[in-house]
Amino acid sequence: MRQRRDRRFGETVWDIAWFCCFLLLVISIANEYHNTTEGFHQTLSTTNTFLQSVDDVNDHLTFWSWLNETALHSFYPETSYNGDKPRWFERGFTADMQTVLVYPPSLIQGRVKPELCAVPVTMQHSLGECSPGYGEHAKETGAFEEGWKRVRNTSAMESAAPGWIHLPSGYPSLPIYGVTTHYWGDGFGLHLGKSADEMRGILADLKANRWIDKRTRVIILEAMLYNGNVDLFTSLTVVFEFSETAGVFSRHHVQTFRLHQRPGTIGYVYVLMEIIYVIILLYSLWKEAKKARAAGLAYLKGAWNIVEIFNFFLAFTVIALYGFKTSHSSRALAAIKEGKGL
Repeated sequence: MRQRRDRRFGETVWDIAWFCCFLLLVISIANEYHNTTEGFHQTLSTTNTFLQSVDDVNDHLTFWSWLNETALHSFYPETSYNGDKPRWFERGFTADMQTVLVYPPSLIQGRVKPELCAVPVTMQHSLGECSPGYGEHAKETGAFEEGWKRVRNTSAMESAAPGWIHLPSGYPSLPIYGVTTHYWGDGFGLHLGKSADEMRGILADLKANRWIDKRTRVIILEAMLYNGNVDLFTSLTVVFEFSETAGVFSRHHVQTFRLHQRPGTIGYVYVLMEIIYVIILLYSLWKEAKKARAAGLAYLKGAWNIVEIFNFFLAFTVIALYGFKTSHSSRALAAIKEGKGL
């Protein structure tokens, strides 16, 4: 009797120790994916560097000024911190001297069609044309020549200048939220060049040809940054909404993320921990399946058995999401390498 009691006590202690080790393993893996310190500082640095005076934009003139001053000098700094020209090892970095551009920054314009509303006769002497708010039924599509002269020849559409032809969204399932409504990322888009001179020339050309006019409803600035010191990517999106009444509303989205496993020895340690977790999970599933097979339908009468089934369901759901995330991260990295010619 005493030997039996000692054996049960030993099994209980072993189960508790095994559970504590497994819990410590799970917490360690979860902590790796919830460690947001580096991401927080990267997001804060991006916000402070690239979003200076964005709230001062209140019309198309201040928008052009913001692009030519704040945005241009943030993406392609022409002076170092002491006012000198950037040294050879500083070239290629953005203004924070920590991140580089994955792709050239881009602009996407959403605009509305003409003649969708009528000005009352009594007001036509002071207002010649009205423009509606932005929406799926009102948005402009197609191809245009510089100055918003519509291109009706199909063959000429292929040679339309960048920024004057409507492009589909690159992420149709994810809306971009502004202050007044949301957008799907389609519109008249173009890249802003790979250097300060190129970006300055593109902006001057757009402004000279009145790329922004009274039918412009939204302009979205997008940029992708990479900080090799912490191996983090940062997506920067700034939405400028041009109201049909007056004024400009701005909203920004800064998201920092990691596309692959943490580099170095610590990364391999976490991979090993994940493999151990899967092995333990499969072993526990095998033991529980044997127990359920022996008990039959009576197995479902135990409350803790139902909890075990729910735990297995959650565990395999997490593994499936992990595989989904890894697959999409690999595709994103492949697209980046292809775009950069690596």
